[in-house]
Amino acid sequence: MSEQTKRLAIIADKLQVSPIANPAMPQPIPGISVPNIIGMLPGMTAVATGMMNGWMKKANVARLSELLAMAVEYDVKLIACQMSMDVMGIKKEDLIDGVEVGGAATFLEFASENAIALSF
Repeated sequence: MSEQTKRLAIIADKLQVSPIANPAMPQPIPGISVPNIIGMLPGMTAVATGMMNGWMKKANVARLSELLAMAVEYDVKLIACQMSMDVMGIKKEDLIDGVEVGGAATFLEFASENAIALSF
């Protein structure tokens, strides 16, 4: 694993989960939804991140750094969205080595020729 990939793996494990308007954030108590106003309180991002990390660990799901390392090791083709990069001010140099940059047409062409394609 390159030094750059190691650094990005460390950063990946420090990502946090926003509880505000996040449809992927499960309800802490089934049947009771937490209003967005609660998510705006100080410390709620840390609480949401802790909850998500706990659920992932309990489910035996690999950490993001481990998934990233496996993707690089097994030569997974990674395509970064050019439009998203432009909006967020991300340059190609900011990405890990080997990531292809393209738009929707690039991804659709790749996805149409391959059996498995994940996007997020």
